[in-house]
Amino acid sequence: MQEQNNTTDSRNNDFLSFAEDICKKLESLEELSFEDQYFKDQSNALIKDFFLNNLYVFHQCLYLERTQKFKNIIQSLYNNINLYHYTTYETLEKIITGKSLKLSRITDMNDKKEGRALFEFYKTMYNESNDKEKNKKEAFEKLYNYYTSKIFSFSFSALKDDAAQWERYGVKKGTNAMKEPCGICLEIPMSRLMSLIESIKERNNPQLQKNFDLVDIKPILYVPNFDNGNSMLDAVSKFAYWSNKNKEKKDLIKEMCQWSATIKHESFKKEYEIRLLVALHQPDIVKINGSILLELEQPCYNFGNLFSSITLGPETPEKMKDEVIKLLNENNINVNPENITLSNCPLHFLHNS
Repeated sequence: MQEQNNTTDSRNNDFLSFAEDICKKLESLEELSFEDQYFKDQSNALIKDFFLNNLYVFHQCLYLERTQKFKNIIQSLYNNINLYHYTTYETLEKIITGKSLKLSRITDMNDKKEGRALFEFYKTMYNESNDKEKNKKEAFEKLYNYYTSKIFSFSFSALKDDAAQWERYGVKKGTNAMKEPCGICLEIPMSRLMSLIESIKERNNPQLQKNFDLVDIKPILYVPNFDNGNSMLDAVSKFAYWSNKNKEKKDLIKEMCQWSATIKHESFKKEYEIRLLVALHQPDIVKINGSILLELEQPCYNFGNLFSSITLGPETPEKMKDEVIKLLNENNINVNPENITLSNCPLHFLHNS
């Protein structure tokens, strides 16, 4: 999904105007000044919440000509975000020893409308622009489903030590899962992840050239519904479409599918999800279980410096900390032992009888 530097088409004005207004609001919050420490802390918390709640728009603003005057403010806040991935100890072992991330196909995730947010809008625009083509609906749906099936994701949250995340992702799956809490939360600074992505995207990287069309980090936009009449969804749809409308038919649909992978229903908003997205160029690397592996050890990036802290989940045995430290040391992962801590979340898992 490529952001556009020049988007002068009048049909983009709704999104561009909204983006500019959001930037002005952020600028006004940044200009607030308090001597009292309490009010300073409250102001900083307000700015952080406002930034995270509009992260999707601010991410786009980094690349828009109309909002370049706000880029320094946005970039400063963006670089100070920490991302959190909730998983199990078993998965941590695979990440560390394999120096790779397992990405899942977006159509296999827990949202049955994954990747479909902009489908109806794009189908209408496609049909209108191809009115001489027979079986337009079937042709569009076939291409849309094909390109959507090639998009894979690794999910992060902007929330640390969050009860809902622990409950959903920090336990073993299966009958006896609740008897063995084994949650792990990996903290990765946004700036380090962006450096890793830039390394992966280097021209001479053979994995990227051979296998992937896209490797990028994307915040999620949450909308109340996917129906016509949703102003934000409508603005984003038009912005994405008219920014790419001159591309070849297949490339346009591929681009639209990648935009769709960044939009979800607002009932998932409390996850504050940020995705590492990969669009496949080479389908042969898909594993039997429908996942792909993204190598993290790159020529210009030291995988051992990726993580800044690790949190062990609620009710995870304290002895697990020693096992984590041993795992990291054996694989040259540089995390200060003081930054490997037990969760403060009081979540209690309901054990199976």
